[in-house]
Amino acid sequence: MKHLIFLALLAAAPMAQAQPAVDENAEFLLTEMDGAPYEGRSTMVFPAEGRVAGQGPCNRFMGRAEWGEDGAASFGPLASTMMACPDLDREKALLHALGEVTRIEMTDDGFVLTTAAGDALRYSRESAD
Repeated sequence: MKHLIFLALLAAAPMAQAQPAVDENAEFLLTEMDGAPYEGRSTMVFPAEGRVAGQGPCNRFMGRAEWGEDGAASFGPLASTMMACPDLDREKALLHALGEVTRIEMTDDGFVLTTAAGDALRYSRESAD
């Protein structure tokens, strides 16, 4: 009986999901947002399990990254530095989209993040010059 209870509890317990196979030492460059080439420079890194960080058009951002089953993903809450620059509207749109991410799909050279609304952010591994 004890074994049955243990197995039932084990089956009902939420399982921690592993981070997708993203190299923690790699930096990824945002190359496309909503089907259009991304103008400007924005990067993303995964410095540790469950963490995301990067550089938007103006400011650095950082926060929590969570992974679920079958490519489920979410970021947030995200924090960012607060420097002013001419690209603040683009940065606000980027940070909003990152906060709305629900899925990650790995590609040959990076990954694609998708929001519940179907918007996509394509990141490619930054090549070393």
